[in-house]
Amino acid sequence: MNCSLGFQKCDPAEELATVAYSRKLSSGLTLLSTAPEHAEQLEELQKTVFPTLSYDEMFRAEHYQKHIELFPQGQFVVVDGDRVVGYDHGSTNEYRL
Repeated sequence: MNCSLGFQKCDPAEELATVAYSRKLSSGLTLLSTAPEHAEQLEELQKTVFPTLSYDEMFRAEHYQKHIELFPQGQFVVVDGDRVVGYDHGSTNEYRL
């Protein structure tokens, strides 16, 4: 089923379940489809990666959750155990980890 391309209507949660991705990397980290439960950690990660952003410039958890809702197949996180250590929002098709 490919709801995101407009071929048919469906529940975004149903589509997310069909496109979930998980790959264990040689480094021991795991590349995953981003899920709503990652949103809080993504907000915190952004503060570390971009410490000079003002509050108004930052994505907050609700922004990440909206990205996941609108385009679930284009959001990826890298986790070390349960901790989010990287993020990509689908702007590239080549991963350099």
